[in-house]
Amino acid sequence: MFAAKHEAENAMNIRKTLSQLLVSAVLAGVALVSHATLIETHGSYELKPSQITLPRSDSGKMTIRACDDCKALRYRVNPSSTQYFISNKQTGERKAVSRDSFSRAMLDSSNRDALVTVFYHIDTDTITEAAIRQ
Repeated sequence: MFAAKHEAENAMNIRKTLSQLLVSAVLAGVALVSHATLIETHGSYELKPSQITLPRSDSGKMTIRACDDCKALRYRVNPSSTQYFISNKQTGERKAVSRDSFSRAMLDSSNRDALVTVFYHIDTDTITEAAIRQ
């Protein structure tokens, strides 16, 4: 009788251990599926207009100097992938503009303390968006 009781306890312990292993395996699988890898595709800067040099044409290079001691960085701009915006601080209105209009807004003396946000595609070093708040 003692042997039969011992056998029954062993069988129950084995079932309990198998159940725990199954639950652990399911949870590990869920954790693996839910652990997605994020791939960074864009970067950005928030700069003063004085830290940016725009190209002279719609296709060219925008030069950015993130700080006084930082190396100047050059990013491509082109009409098919680069958009320019002017945002109104008070109303929040955001308007798409040409590179020329954006350039004039950056040179406007009343915008010296404005912030310009620049987004670029990491793989291609292409500016996708530049926006000034005034």
